[in-house]
This record gives sequence, C-alpha cells and structure tokens, in this order.
Amino acid sequence: MDKIKEKNNININADTKTVCPCKRTSCERHGSCHACRAHHRSMKKLVLTACERLEEKRQKQKRPPIQ
Repeated sequence: MDKIKEKNNININADTKTVCPCKRTSCERHGSCHACRAHHRSMKKLVLTACERLEEKRQKQKRPPIQ
C-alpha cells in the first residue's frame, strides 16, 4: 500500500483514496488502514483505531433521543 502526501501533510491511503483521521502523523502505519487495524487487533487490550472511534461517534449522533 502506497501513501500519497498532499500539501498539508495529510496521508491518503492510495488504494481507497481516503484521508487518515489519526493525529499520530509520525506513526509508521499512518495512512495504511490495513496495517493499522492489524496492529490494533494484535494488542491485548482492544483499542479502537481513529477511524473506528469517529464512526462510532457518528452512529451515536444519528440515533434518535430516548423518550
């Protein structure tokens, strides 16, 4: 998986053309979704990736309020 760098130093996954939302730009896996997810799944404690945390937040915002 190749990374493409834009002017504002944001890595884009070359396969999917998506912007990596992770704040850790110096990480060797930044912009490589597959490698990042594999790394997070190998941890003893389940730690969500930045993509997963943002998606979870969006899903919570879409839910209707409990009445």
